[in-house]
Amino acid sequence: MVQFHERWVETKTSNRWANPTQEKRQEMRTKPQSSQRKMSWAGMLITLAVIILCSGGQKAIAQQWSTSSNDIYNSNTGNVGIGTSTPYSRLEIARPGAVTTTNTYDFTNPLITLRNTSATNNNYAGIGFGNSAASGWLTSAIYGVNENHTATPSGHLEFFVKNAGNFFEAMRITAGGNIGVGTTTPGAKLEVVGNVNVTGTGNITAAGTIEGGNIKAKYQDVAEWVESSQELPTGTLVVLDHTKSNQVIASSQAYDTRVAGVISEQPGIALGEEAANRVLVATTGRVRMKVDATQAAISIGDLLVTSDIPGVAMKSQPLNVGGVAIHRPGTIIGKALEPMAKGSGEILVLLSLQ
Repeated sequence: MVQFHERWVETKTSNRWANPTQEKRQEMRTKPQSSQRKMSWAGMLITLAVIILCSGGQKAIAQQWSTSSNDIYNSNTGNVGIGTSTPYSRLEIARPGAVTTTNTYDFTNPLITLRNTSATNNNYAGIGFGNSAASGWLTSAIYGVNENHTATPSGHLEFFVKNAGNFFEAMRITAGGNIGVGTTTPGAKLEVVGNVNVTGTGNITAAGTIEGGNIKAKYQDVAEWVESSQELPTGTLVVLDHTKSNQVIASSQAYDTRVAGVISEQPGIALGEEAANRVLVATTGRVRMKVDATQAAISIGDLLVTSDIPGVAMKSQPLNVGGVAIHRPGTIIGKALEPMAKGSGEILVLLSLQ
């Protein structure tokens, strides 16, 4: 650029720059350099603008994968919606249309389906919704349907596991609502072939019938819920309340033939239903019981009866009848499994009402 200007000056002899001084030459050299700087700054600004626009476009692309609310939408907050542009959770699948089916499930327009297109009837499994007429809340179900979108009477849901390269059926829910574990033909609402273990503080509540096999419990006594007009702590020896039908109270007199059992803290098997003013009375098995050894030391195997101390047992003293030591019939609560030399406390007792 500088050489070009110099040659231009030399050829324009009529111009006042025809014989430029050294100062004018220096000015001529400076102006092109200033123009170059302006052009460089402009290029940088344009490049920066392009970068900003590109990054903004990439954000827009990442934010919304489709402009239609019926497609997949990313809210750019970590939530993804299918069929909704405002996903409430990490993944939300919106069901198209309103749910109008009442007290049943909408098989005609399910939310999620797994279809077997090679099947004769084009069967599939799906998740559907229905309205509850009473509350208005939605109900849901996993179901199997045929090509006419009606419930499949003979359908069932199977759960498989893989072991040593082979698949085995672990559980099945039949069309009739029976659940089978270890069997493909459950004949009850729940049928388990094999052992059932309940650990921790778990409880098994059965409103129907439990048949066959063995029941194993961590605790060793069998108790039942019985009404009582008293608040009775665990380990209390109880007798039948002669003033009220089918109720118990704490024992209060020695050798009481109304002896009924011991208040259990956590029985292995509990019969009846829990309710207010009811206590768990153990009648069979091993349970801890309050005893007193003031009048006589208690040894392992001694028979125990009620005492004059409320809710506390003592060692039974036999009667001599014709030279034979006989314990009073109907008064025995059980046998001591632990000794107590003196004083009072709690020991483990084998209940055996006699």
